[in-house]
Amino acid sequence: MKTSSTSKSKNIVLTSAEFAALVRCGDEWDRIQFLNLSRLPGRLTVQESAWLLGFKAHDIPVLVCHRLLQPMGTPAQNGEKYYSAAQLERLSKDFGWLDLATATLTNYWKAKNESRTKPDQARKVREQI
Repeated sequence: MKTSSTSKSKNIVLTSAEFAALVRCGDEWDRIQFLNLSRLPGRLTVQESAWLLGFKAHDIPVLVCHRLLQPMGTPAQNGEKYYSAAQLERLSKDFGWLDLATATLTNYWKAKNESRTKPDQARKVREQI
């Protein structure tokens, strides 16, 4: 690793091989390569949409279910869904939409996790009786 002495703070400059070694952990390398594209494709998969919006891939179907996102065309229920890159770029810059989407996901996962604990609590009560 080389350090730059042009400023007071020490900036670390990595060679491409060093950078690749640091980020080749799983999906992270693909995400970085995708986000550094100079031009995005017109339609994006669920994973690419999640990368662009800053969410996880498992959050995209929740956003679709709550009508905060809409896939292109009329895909089959079990078919692969594609999303418009232009629409996603616009949404990724909209603070109000991001705030609403984040709140929706938080409430969804909170309710889902609470429903998992309720049967456990009921079982504990039955065991005490």
